[in-house]
Amino acid sequence: MQGTLSRTCRRATIALVVFCCAGCSASNSARAEALARCQDQAEAFADAFAKQDWQMYIDLAYPALVEHVGGRKKLRLALEMTVKKDAYRVLSTRVQAPERLIVAGKDLFTIVPLHLEFERKEKKFAGGSFFVAVSSDEGKNWTFLGGTDFDERDLRKIVPHFPRGTQLPKNTILETP
Repeated sequence: MQGTLSRTCRRATIALVVFCCAGCSASNSARAEALARCQDQAEAFADAFAKQDWQMYIDLAYPALVEHVGGRKKLRLALEMTVKKDAYRVLSTRVQAPERLIVAGKDLFTIVPLHLEFERKEKKFAGGSFFVAVSSDEGKNWTFLGGTDFDERDLRKIVPHFPRGTQLPKNTILETP
C-alpha cells in the first residue's frame, strides 16, 4: 500500500511539474507574441507619423492622449500645424524590440525604444527616444504615446495608472552636422 501511495504521489508530482512547465512555456510564448505585436504596431505608429498619415497615427495613439488634446480633429490640426511651422520631416525611424511587459490592473505597459532621424527648420537631428505602449486586451492591440512629448509627471496626467517606479529612458536626440 505504501509503495502504491508513493508511486501515486510521484506521478502526481511529475504531472504537476509538467503542467506548471507547460504553463510557463505558454505564458512565455504569450509574452513573446504580445511584445512582437507591440513592436509591429509601434512601427506602424512611427511610419504613420513619418508619412503624415494622421488618421492612422491618431488611430494608434493612446485614447486618453487624444482626449487630453481635445479630440481627433484638434490633435490632427496640432500635428499639421507643428509639422508645417517647424518644417518637420522624418528622415528615418528604427523601432527596436520592447523587452518587458509591466502589468498594472488590467493593462499591459511596455517601453518601445526607437532611433529617430529628422529635419526641423533645416537642421538635422538624430538620437534615441521611445514610445510608451499600452494594451487593454492582453497584448493583442497596442496604443502609443511618444516619449519626446512628456516627462513622467505629464505622463501620469494622461495615464494615471502608469506603474510607479517604471524608469522612462532619457531622450538622446541631438542636432547633427
